[in-house]
Amino acid sequence: MPLFKLITSLKGGEFYAITHTTQAITKLSGSEAYNVLAENASMGINLRLLGNDTIEKAMKHIKKAINNPEIELKIVSGSEPAICSDTNCKQWNLLSDPGVSAPR
Repeated sequence: MPLFKLITSLKGGEFYAITHTTQAITKLSGSEAYNVLAENASMGINLRLLGNDTIEKAMKHIKKAINNPEIELKIVSGSEPAICSDTNCKQWNLLSDPGVSAPR
């Protein structure tokens, strides 16, 4: 696994992203003005789970990274990652055959 991590990180961000769970902060809110301290703040993180990652594993990772029990985490919506598709079937062979064009 360390070799795979090294290869994917050396190949660039796009390759790394399609082979690992990714996360992006997509929503932040706090004070209404630049010079006013916020009473409350919130942040949204969008996760794209891959492989053997689960919502539970992702939550544990985020809690560990935040390391502050006063910060409340909640799942707004989510679903577990899709299982890997079977590549030993007629449908896969049709998709992977370069000589077959898509129906119109």
